[in-house]
Amino acid sequence: MHIDSAKGAVISTLNYKSTGAWNKFNEAKAEINDPGGKHDLYFVFRKDTEPNHDMFYLDWLEFKR
Repeated sequence: MHIDSAKGAVISTLNYKSTGAWNKFNEAKAEINDPGGKHDLYFVFRKDTEPNHDMFYLDWLEFKR
């Protein structure tokens, strides 16, 4: 997760392993480094191997303190 732009400072990273099926879900957690203040959040998804599209289906997202 980046702040203020897709190339902005990184405040969280999650390495996710595929479940093998688009309709099989897995919960994942990642710590976020609080940058302070208000910022726009940018979620940048990257896969270095082909095919690098249709990588996952995000069902929900939750932020906790």
